Amino acid sequence: MSYPNEPETAASASAGADNPADGFEPDRQSWLAQLADTDVIAVTGPDSERFLQGQLSCDMSRLTATQSLRAALCNLKGRVVADLRVLRHEDRILLICSAGMADVVLNTLNKYKVFFKTELQVVSEQYVALGIAGKACVQALSASGVQPPGAMDACTTAHGAVIVRVQESPARFYCILSGAHGELAAALSSRCETGTEQDWRLADIVAGIAHIRPGQQELYTPQVLNYDINGVIDFRKGCYTGQEVVARMYYRAEAKKRLQHITVPDAQPLPENAELVDSIKRASGLTEALVILPVMAG
Repeated sequence: MSYPNEPETAASASAGADNPADGFEPDRQSWLAQLADTDVIAVTGPDSERFLQGQLSCDMSRLTATQSLRAALCNLKGRVVADLRVLRHEDRILLICSAGMADVVLNTLNKYKVFFKTELQVVSEQYVALGIAGKACVQALSASGVQPPGAMDACTTAHGAVIVRVQESPARFYCILSGAHGELAAALSSRCETGTEQDWRLADIVAGIAHIRPGQQELYTPQVLNYDINGVIDFRKGCYTGQEVVARMYYRAEAKKRLQHITVPDAQPLPENAELVDSIKRASGLTEALVILPVMAG
């Protein structure tokens, strides 16, 4: 979608080997990327929080205007249907997932909402998502009139946008805004270099963050993707779909395989026992990859 003062980011850049990423470099000051790899679902109605509490792995009671949540939507067998960023925007709860996953999420949630006063709607066309990174990105946000949130998953609202801290060090921020509020995007664009979707995806991979994309739903358990140890699963909350299986694996079984970040030269194959989850080629000729590998004993 377009909106007033749209930043000149490389929104058209697609993830793939033909367009190497180079934005995640330690000496880059600040960069801004428009993130098209995003679907947005709006959840409204008086029972929305209670409904989501019984479906997602996060504790919805912790969701506030200044605190976003990461969550997994699982099936009855405890396998991950989708990973989500959950936040409040005005009178809505927004569920943010990878592009192409909204219909999968809706089909899953709609099975359970019959007894709840809640409505779910795909609203991706109403929002623009931005990624802000680089060692001076905090200063760029401050100069644009935003008080950057300091803690992981904390968020703030400014100029009609919600800004979430998705990584503490190096700092990275995810920003979502409606098409009616383009002033923050324009301000950031004037203070940041142009980044690409590839750069943002690379930063996720280096940080060990795996997102479920079309075709990957219901393939992995949260444990394999490290969701049980990186804050996606809240083991103190009550029941949700798949909770018994997820908890049993966490408390009673040692993980035999886990997600790992590895770096390999382009010409070098991945380890024979590695299952590829995501990868990005750097302009330098190295490939950054997230793979599932056996956990080494000891």
